Amino acid sequence: MPAEHHAEVEVLDRDFDARHEALEIRDHVLLALLLAHLAQEVVLVEHVGERLHRLDDAARGFHLGDHLLRALRVAPEVGLGLELLDLLQSPLVGSEVKDSP
Repeated sequence: MPAEHHAEVEVLDRDFDARHEALEIRDHVLLALLLAHLAQEVVLVEHVGERLHRLDDAARGFHLGDHLLRALRVAPEVGLGLELLDLLQSPLVGSEVKDSP
């Protein structure tokens, strides 16, 4: 009986080893696929970033220079200071907006 038991354990052990190797191979394949997908995502993000930089560079030509605005006595309201002022003033307004009839 012990010899038969040893043979059964050996068969089960080989089956377990084969399944373990199959799982390791599956894990390696999944990791390779995920890394390939990640590489594609990185290329996509880099491409979008390049396009944004090109659009930003192209839009710089449409901005009026400060010297042109000063010559026209125009003080543009831009920047963080104006946004903070708007944020601080908004609770002070306190008026109710109603729909038109």
